[in-house]
Amino acid sequence: MTKVLRVAIVGSDPSAVFGRELLLGSQSDMKVVFLGSSLEASLQPLSSLTFDVLLLDQVLSDSTASGFIRDLGALLCADDQELPPIVVTAPFHSKRLEVDLIDAGATSLLSLEQPAEDLLYGLKNSPEERYNFDLPDLLESFQDSGSPSLTDASFLGVVYDLDEDGRALIANLRAQALNTPLPSSSALSASKLKRGVRDLVLKLGLHTSKQLIYRLWQAGELG
Repeated sequence: MTKVLRVAIVGSDPSAVFGRELLLGSQSDMKVVFLGSSLEASLQPLSSLTFDVLLLDQVLSDSTASGFIRDLGALLCADDQELPPIVVTAPFHSKRLEVDLIDAGATSLLSLEQPAEDLLYGLKNSPEERYNFDLPDLLESFQDSGSPSLTDASFLGVVYDLDEDGRALIANLRAQALNTPLPSSSALSASKLKRGVRDLVLKLGLHTSKQLIYRLWQAGELG
């Protein structure tokens, strides 16, 4: 039996939200479970709703998408719930916006100029995408975005207290970032590295692998 993906939609344009509902409703494996046209009004209802992925349709005017994601994550965390994958659409794609959303915990950013097929694919694959990452591409985005490479002291403490496996994982990421080979006894396969990053994301209470890598980059752990 095909699993039905439960999608919540929040958008700044009611007619656009209705159009998204029609698009997603045409998919046999997707079901829209919430519609909202205001970030502020949608926050509390979403925090008590069960859904698989959130579509923030366009960067909304009554608050920033990243601020909303942080607030929703805090509410869910206080209730011992995990932040579901979040797909954000925007009128255009920018490195600064992409990195801001990664920092907040969003899964992916799509341009409104992209075809509907890209949106459907992004939503359907968001559970897997939250743990995918392309390290060279991410590091280039971080550097090009103009975001400060600074981190808070609490995360530095977390990195310092990591166990041997955690430190080995960071060593592998750093070697990739610097294009420096590790001894075969220390090098992790691509699948083990991905799985290790995912496990560390969950252990640290973060939301995506990209978010963890951004925090490590800010902390100076990736070169």
